[in-house]
Amino acid sequence: VEKQKAEADKKSGLKVNLPSGASQEIDLSKKSLILVIPVNGDIVANGTVVKEDQLDNLFRRSFMDDKGTQVVIQADKAVQHGRVVDVMERAKAAGLTKLAIGTTSK
Repeated sequence: VEKQKAEADKKSGLKVNLPSGASQEIDLSKKSLILVIPVNGDIVANGTVVKEDQLDNLFRRSFMDDKGTQVVIQADKAVQHGRVVDVMERAKAAGLTKLAIGTTSK
């Protein structure tokens, strides 16, 4: 997750302050949709800015491309909990059920 976060930060130009937590590796052999959620502003998906009204289409396309797509959410620790939950619920509604929260190592 750390490597993917660094790559996503480079692509998006965003600096996100992730919460710390016990880490568990995600399956790098599976397709991943990495969402960076800053405190303010648009979500960045795999390095591309996504407007709020485009998010559901992105999730549906990802599901159509690969039903096993992992959604990795890298939300700044200052982002409101409700915003993160909303993104997770929208991903699940599109059929994406493999969700992970990006953290930094403790």
